[in-house]
Amino acid sequence: MLTPQFSLRQDDQFVYVTIRAPYVKISEVDMAISGNMFQLHVAPYFLRLCFEGELVEDGRETSKYDIDKREFYVTLPKKEPGPFPDLDMQTLLMSRRQRQQQQQQQQQQQQLAPEREEGTATRHPDAATEEAGKPRARPLIQVLSSTEFGRDEGASRAHVPAEEPLPEELQAQAAAEDPYQWEVEQTFQEEPLFGASGYSYGFDGKYSGTLTTLQQEMPDITQLDDPDNTSPANRRRLRIAHEDEHFSVDHYLGDFAEPDMLSHVLSHRTRWAEHLDRIGVDRDTLHQEWLVTAHAHAMDDGCDDADGAGEGGVHATAATSTTVTDPRRQIEFTEEEQEAMRQLRRVEVLACGVPRALLTALDIMCAFLYENRTTEGDFSVESGWTIRTLSSALSFLDEFTSAREVLHAFAARSLSYPLYRSYALTTRVIADLHDVLLIGKPAILQCLLGARRLLAVDEVRYVLNDIYLNDLCVWIQGVNAATIDSFAAHVRGIRVEKKHIRFPLEAIEALLNDSDDDDDDSDDVDEDGSDDDDEGGSSDEEEEEDTDEDDSSDEDDDGSDAEGHGGDEEEEKVEERERGGEGDDAHAQAQQEQRQQQQQQQQQHVMDEKADALSAGN
Repeated sequence: MLTPQFSLRQDDQFVYVTIRAPYVKISEVDMAISGNMFQLHVAPYFLRLCFEGELVEDGRETSKYDIDKREFYVTLPKKEPGPFPDLDMQTLLMSRRQRQQQQQQQQQQQQLAPEREEGTATRHPDAATEEAGKPRARPLIQVLSSTEFGRDEGASRAHVPAEEPLPEELQAQAAAEDPYQWEVEQTFQEEPLFGASGYSYGFDGKYSGTLTTLQQEMPDITQLDDPDNTSPANRRRLRIAHEDEHFSVDHYLGDFAEPDMLSHVLSHRTRWAEHLDRIGVDRDTLHQEWLVTAHAHAMDDGCDDADGAGEGGVHATAATSTTVTDPRRQIEFTEEEQEAMRQLRRVEVLACGVPRALLTALDIMCAFLYENRTTEGDFSVESGWTIRTLSSALSFLDEFTSAREVLHAFAARSLSYPLYRSYALTTRVIADLHDVLLIGKPAILQCLLGARRLLAVDEVRYVLNDIYLNDLCVWIQGVNAATIDSFAAHVRGIRVEKKHIRFPLEAIEALLNDSDDDDDDSDDVDEDGSDDDDEGGSSDEEEEEDTDEDDSSDEDDDGSDAEGHGGDEEEEKVEERERGGEGDDAHAQAQQEQRQQQQQQQQQHVMDEKADALSAGN
């Protein structure tokens, strides 16, 4: 735990403690007064102060937190009026309890030692015999042997007698006190939490020397190991390397091959899309009006992308920046959002910081809108992690010079980390972003407040609200509407295609398409083989029918010749015909057996061909 900076002052009735504790959750503050001790615990800070005089908890104690100064002001009532000594000795106040306990134990042992000696000298000789039958208290710690460096082996095995047990009075006192007697050593940080050391980050680059110290106690605030000493160029390099490492071809192909799994996510209607549909806004027409109005001041790619959005610049003359009567701006805030706005503190922002702040807001909005769509507005405990991870600013403290960089970075991160990794989903989230920008300042503020709320309930990442979201939510309320409209027109004109993303999405999808084509070809082979077999069987049957017709015609000819003779010759012909009829029956039976064998061979041939085609397809 970190020991916060503090200062003390007093009068006859109270001790006043001022504690500097930035980046804390006010709802999780724990303060306690016990005797001469005061304790404060709120992650990641812990402070314990032990005074010479006694404190009392009688209802006069007070505490408050100044959000602007990030300080606690605590009033501690004294049990007895009068000054407490050594209030300026901070090290002594933080370690006094342990030394007081040691001094009390030594004093009590010294007081009990003469009594034990006196009792031993004056007791009756038979007392030893009586006490011999009583059970003796076992020592809390018994040393059986001891080894000292430099002793020989025999000496190292020397038996060390057991230590005397603690006196019963001290044992009873220890049992009556708090069973947990350990104390964490309190030491101040070598460098203050607010300093000029390291590189800047956060809203408008106004923070430095903060996160590294906090991450020692609360890891995983960002994805950088040493945020304060990592240059902006290295942040960008580490971010890209981390994305490349976590991009999975199998994961992307799995989502690409099963589009039905994302159908409910892609079809979800956000509150901002419903608002635009309800008032009948034509998105394409409005976008064209923006482009025509701001054509002379269109922002170029690169650094000018952001600079063109500066507050008070040429874009403030855009004719589409209507007043609050514009129905697009008439979107309702929930009671929770209104309460969050009332709790925000006011911050002044220089005009030169507007471009950087707009791009940071754009980055965080993309992350929030992804989580809003994939959860359909029903957020979970993992939502804070998702927003932090998908935002390049929150995860790697990255800073951008153009809106194009922001959208391309978001596309890469949305395909590398979350559960759903789909290019179609990424483009749908960007469409949600366009809707928010069409509405303007109210919708942007709602997105930032939503991201702030999800980070606030996270056990670790709530610190990012102090560095980014709190100031952003205050600042966006004072930005000129014309600036936002011009910036929205520029963002809507940026295309995020597969070829613009760093990963070879088209080549990866081609792998799945080639596999499907191979399966189709194998199916075609099976169908062609079956058709050929059917045609072959039909031709064989036709040949057999022709053979039967020839045989029957021969029999008819033989009958006609037999009728032309008379007498004995006719009788002989009849006998010969009967014998021939018997031969014809035997021939027909042989032909039938031959046909059956041919059919069996054909069926076996078809089955073999199908088996070969299936094995080739697999």
